[in-house]
Amino acid sequence: MKPAISPSASGKEKDEQLAKAEALFKESFNCLGLTAHSIEHQRGALAALIWHFAGIEITENCPYKFGTVEFDAFSAGVRAGRLKYKEYSERQRAQKPGSTKQKLRPGNRLPGMEE
Repeated sequence: MKPAISPSASGKEKDEQLAKAEALFKESFNCLGLTAHSIEHQRGALAALIWHFAGIEITENCPYKFGTVEFDAFSAGVRAGRLKYKEYSERQRAQKPGSTKQKLRPGNRLPGMEE
C-alpha cells in the first residue's frame, strides 16, 4: 500500500495525517490490553501507521540495530501497524456512499446470520 499523502503535501496536511496515525494507534493499543506489548513493538506499529498516513519512512523511526531482539519486536510492530491500517482503510471504503456491501468475517457473524 502507498502512503495516504503525497510527498509534496503541505505541513498542515502532514500534521493532520500524523494526528490520524496517532489516533488509530491509540485506538488499537489502548483497547483489549494491547499495551502489554513492548515499547519496541508499539514504536514499530506507530512507525508503520505514520508511513501509511504521512509518508514518513519507517527506517527514519527505527532506532534499533538489525539482529537484536529490539529490532525483531519493532519489525513485528510494523507488521501489526500495517494490518491495523489495512483494516482502517477497508472500513473507510465500506463507509463511502455507493460502496459495495461489506462482507462480515466469519468471527463477526452470529449463528443463523446471513451475509
